Amino acid sequence: MDKNTISVNDKNYHVNNIIIATGSLPNHLPLPGFEQGRKDGIIIDSTGILSIPKVPKSLVVIGGGVIGIEFGCLFASLGTKVTVLQALPTILEMLDQDVIDLVTKELKTTYNVNVVTNASVKEFKNGAVVYEVDGATHSIKGDYVLESVGRKTTFDGFEKLGLELTPRKGIAINQYHETNIDSVYAIGDVTGKAMLAHSAVKAGIVAANRIAKKANKKDAEDIIMDFNRVPSCIYIDPEVAMVGKTEQQLKQDKVDYKTFKFPFSAIGKALADDSTTGFVKIIVEPKYKSILGAHIVGNRATDLIAEIVAVIESEGTITEIANTIHPHPTMSEAVGEVAEALETGKAIHF
Repeated sequence: MDKNTISVNDKNYHVNNIIIATGSLPNHLPLPGFEQGRKDGIIIDSTGILSIPKVPKSLVVIGGGVIGIEFGCLFASLGTKVTVLQALPTILEMLDQDVIDLVTKELKTTYNVNVVTNASVKEFKNGAVVYEVDGATHSIKGDYVLESVGRKTTFDGFEKLGLELTPRKGIAINQYHETNIDSVYAIGDVTGKAMLAHSAVKAGIVAANRIAKKANKKDAEDIIMDFNRVPSCIYIDPEVAMVGKTEQQLKQDKVDYKTFKFPFSAIGKALADDSTTGFVKIIVEPKYKSILGAHIVGNRATDLIAEIVAVIESEGTITEIANTIHPHPTMSEAVGEVAEALETGKAIHF
């Protein structure tokens, strides 16, 4: 196989361009006893857990990232006793600290999930996960153990092309999703960037337009990919959505900013729906009021983020959101309230 030839089931296909979209697979821990635990059907990954025959009485989740927390909340809501073992000091470490704090509280109070941070998993022995916290050894059993420790790219069959890889073993790309090999593109999880379905869809559009543009096709657009504008969502209750930078990232980078957070408890629609948990938080650059980041926790958060993403994509500012009439009663009013506060210095109803 080369950049213009693909072989599938002993049949060769000759092409002008290749888009590699071979995705990713769950990571597996190379620890003592884990391979046997997988063979015994006790240790499963995010694919295997979709096929278990019944709701377990207990579940141990190794990893406090998005997938682990989503499955943990799902099964806890079904009555499963869930324990999350997280190696880092906090769960969902990529999120804004205000979001982390609220989600952690909800896990412990609403879902009754036992969250163990700074947990270093050592082995799987006698049907139990053995781990250490602060030098002390502990063990815990579960009907199942969900191994949720990230994902790895997979592009078997394309190794001979001489593709440049990133430190995370993703296929290196530019803003058009072009690789270092002419006429070879990569999109989706295989790049090791935003491993999200909606990001892959946009990447496909970018790559297809780039191919059409280089072929001088009519109506082809010169679209680029900006991963800073890709929203992320977590499907738990309350939902979580974010785009851009977190407050702690901006502090670390010494970027000047201002922020405002508005609670859903002050929104009429949230009160009527009995869904008052959560908030909308937006971070802006003080001088030109461009949006640096947005973070939402609450009912319909994954829908509400789209308005903010659209403004960022169109290079608008918080002023455009503040001047937008948000219908009443809706959850979107919280977005308008935050924008008003950042624009004028004070929210209307809080």
